[in-house]
Amino acid sequence: MSSGYIAARSIDGLEKELIREIYFFIIHFFNYHSLWLIIAAVALFAAGWGLLEYWLRRNAKVYTVVNLLLLLLTVLFILSCTLLFRSADAHKELSLIPFDIIGQAMSNQVLIKSIAMNIVLFIPLSLFGLSLIRCRSNKAAVIFIVSGIVFSILIEALQYLLVLGQADIDDVLCNTAGLLIGFLLYRLYDRYMMKHKKKWR
Repeated sequence: MSSGYIAARSIDGLEKELIREIYFFIIHFFNYHSLWLIIAAVALFAAGWGLLEYWLRRNAKVYTVVNLLLLLLTVLFILSCTLLFRSADAHKELSLIPFDIIGQAMSNQVLIKSIAMNIVLFIPLSLFGLSLIRCRSNKAAVIFIVSGIVFSILIEALQYLLVLGQADIDDVLCNTAGLLIGFLLYRLYDRYMMKHKKKWR
């Protein structure tokens, strides 16, 4: 076995371990902190994305590469949270009743945080994806959001087939909400930057 192969295996192992540590940190954050602190963290992330986007738009050579990398990392993290780091359950569970879990969450803090996480997971997907395609039209935005919804449905289908927790239509609805929030943030930021384009030069 060559040293290069061993080094590659070591790097791959480190990447998986890093993703695992980030995953458990976020799970811990959602489970043990208040909803307001979670909202504040999302707002801080959005502000950080805005600063990054501003810098990237002034450095066109790296714009596509950085957004592609961040989008791929986001997809990998979503898959880690929903599939890769989950243990198999004893039997398959499927819920196709819209707003069932959302309705129960009104009196259950754990469910509220679960819903919040399902929304938050897909906000970066929308931000980095729309940035990557340099979305300027509603048609492109709709195509991307529909693609994100299909991605969410595929995740739920795999959870059901692989017996990795309950496949729930409410998860798809929450993921869709995250995509729409990301779209609104991107559109507001893009319009602001276009309006003040001359000012920044």
